[in-house]
Amino acid sequence: MFQRLVRTVQNKYHPLHRLRRHRIFLDVVMPLFDFEVGSRLYGIDWSVQVRLARHLSWILNSRSGKPGITSLFLAMSKVLRPQVFWDVGACLGFYSWLLMSRDKDLKAVLFEPDPDNASLITSTIRRQRLEGVRLVDRAVSDICGRAPFACDKAAGATGRWSWRQHFRRDCTARSRR
Repeated sequence: MFQRLVRTVQNKYHPLHRLRRHRIFLDVVMPLFDFEVGSRLYGIDWSVQVRLARHLSWILNSRSGKPGITSLFLAMSKVLRPQVFWDVGACLGFYSWLLMSRDKDLKAVLFEPDPDNASLITSTIRRQRLEGVRLVDRAVSDICGRAPFACDKAAGATGRWSWRQHFRRDCTARSRR
């Protein structure tokens, strides 16, 4: 119930959430504070590289924004005991890092087409000297090829195969089948 209340307040009243909708904030103000920092996130044994402005909600509330999905991944991992975890659309690599923190023998393949997020994943791997991790800087699709990939410059959490005004237009993603 508390998490639902936090999400409601965050989505309706949180000033950063509202500011991210304005172009001038995205283009002028946010870049001043959007530098890379390390942050301890819920359930992960090491510091994860994030961007201060873009991922502020992760820093302030280190638990995943989706506790139900986090619990599901943890339960499935405990029951199925995979040897390799494929993290498609990895963003910061949260689910990979969470599962690798629980199972030291787990290997992970992270797919992330957003160059900013891929850079953060690379920094986390390098700074923490993580082994058994492979980053594939591609989108995953049922077809191979190139397509424009719109990256979310406000939160860095979503990307689309289309153009939207609040998305950065300098990404092109190659898909991997």
